[in-house]
Amino acid sequence: MTAIELKYELFRDIESISDESILLKIASYIKTISKKSYDDKPLLYDPESGCYAKEETIEAVEESMRGNLLVYE
Repeated sequence: MTAIELKYELFRDIESISDESILLKIASYIKTISKKSYDDKPLLYDPESGCYAKEETIEAVEESMRGNLLVYE
């Protein structure tokens, strides 16, 4: 089963829950887990794509922050 199929199945199962207190617990758990996972990622992490910036990108950002910007012509 692919990740997309698993997510679809999970949302379908959650949608079928009628007890609001259980839904609030699930929501609280998801917020806690997602906050922890974002806190562990470096600054140049794109949560939508799940990708990190390339090493060259990180170096370019650090150079620009130091004011050592190289201009290529």
